Amino acid sequence: MKIDSRIIRDIHFLDCSGQITLGEGTMANRTAVTNVSEGDGRKIVLK
Repeated sequence: MKIDSRIIRDIHFLDCSGQITLGEGTMANRTAVTNVSEGDGRKIVLK
């Protein structure tokens, strides 16, 4: 799974591509959301 991130104004967009499966895919999503939320990110859109 690949996750590209971009910021427009104060909204963080995480563009997910590939197969989302339990294990590695879940961990990648969790890590990406955690990284954004530990910074200034409070508005997150998963696409």
